[in-house]
Amino acid sequence: MTVDRRQALTGAGDVGIDFEGGYRQAILHLRDLGHKRIGFIGGVAEIRTSQIRLEAFQQALLDAGLTYHSRFTRYGDYRVAGGEAASRSLLMEPQRPTAILTANDLTAFGVLRALHVAGVSVPSEMSVVGFDGIQLSRTMPTSLTTISISGRELAQTCVKSMDYMRANLTKRGLLLTVGGTLVVRESTAVAPRGIDLSLAGSPAAQRLPRGPMSAHRAVGGGSFAPASNQESYQKSKLIATHAAAIPAPASPSAAGTVLGHGPRLHP
Repeated sequence: MTVDRRQALTGAGDVGIDFEGGYRQAILHLRDLGHKRIGFIGGVAEIRTSQIRLEAFQQALLDAGLTYHSRFTRYGDYRVAGGEAASRSLLMEPQRPTAILTANDLTAFGVLRALHVAGVSVPSEMSVVGFDGIQLSRTMPTSLTTISISGRELAQTCVKSMDYMRANLTKRGLLLTVGGTLVVRESTAVAPRGIDLSLAGSPAAQRLPRGPMSAHRAVGGGSFAPASNQESYQKSKLIATHAAAIPAPASPSAAGTVLGHGPRLHP
């Protein structure tokens, strides 16, 4: 069985996440708040699922009647440090986005940290949306709006795929999908109006961390060299280690406002 390959083979099924439906919910939410310049921080460029997420983001913009700007898109690494580094690059654009979507919640945590260090207020100056809905997303100082994926449903879908494979070894496996749900929290708000959206050369830009330089690719051409941050890397490891220890909300209302549901299981 594979995950996010988007193809089933003889004796091998695939379980995918409905990134298209998830990002569509997020983009419509941001559009309704007045956002038109929406950035995206994806995953590792060489991984197929990273390309799937980027294409889903681009299609969601198109479906919402918004324009995709490659200069507002960066590759990350699915970790806090990668999200932080990519955000520093986006903040140096002559005209920056008013909202950022990310490949996963850990990347979004890095975005929140970079914005905090740069003195950019969330959500009044920048809105941020994650993807996954890990438990830590609701306990951040600014709780994270995110597309929540049910871990229970994902596990059940994987079991369904494997059960089918065991019973049908000579047949093509099932192609299954798990949908997501937009949970609105504190990190998104109405798009800023009447403020200078250029950060380069501003006092906030001068507060961006400096340090040893490491290459980090921009999508759609160009490159940048953000400071590597060992402290952020250690924090990302700490977050990943302790996320499961945080108790889950007793109900959707405890975690935020739930808006809509993405597609569920599709045999």
